[in-house]
Amino acid sequence: MNGKHTPGPWLVADDRPDGDLDIVESGESLRVATVDDEGTSDAQALADAHLIAAAPDLAEVAMKLVRAWAHRNEAGCLAVIAEATNEARAALAAAGIE
Repeated sequence: MNGKHTPGPWLVADDRPDGDLDIVESGESLRVATVDDEGTSDAQALADAHLIAAAPDLAEVAMKLVRAWAHRNEAGCLAVIAEATNEARAALAAAGIE
C-alpha cells in the first residue's frame, strides 16, 4: 500500500506501568498510538487498541476491494474480491469485530 502511515503490522503492547496501551510497529517497536484507559473499562481500552492495531490491514483490504471493484467486469475479478473478502474477515477478527 502507498499510504504515508507507519507500515504494519501493528501490535498492542500492554507493558506500561500506568495501564495505558501502546500500539507499536512490530519490526521497530515504534509507538504509533497510545490508548489511555482513563474513563473507560480495561476491556473497552483493549478493544480500542486492537481496532487501531488492525488499521493497516483493514486499509490494505479496503484498497484491494476498491481496485477489484473498479475492474469488476474483467476476468478473474471475482476471485480477487473473494480473496479480499477473506482477508477482510481475518482483519476484522484480529480487531475483535465479528
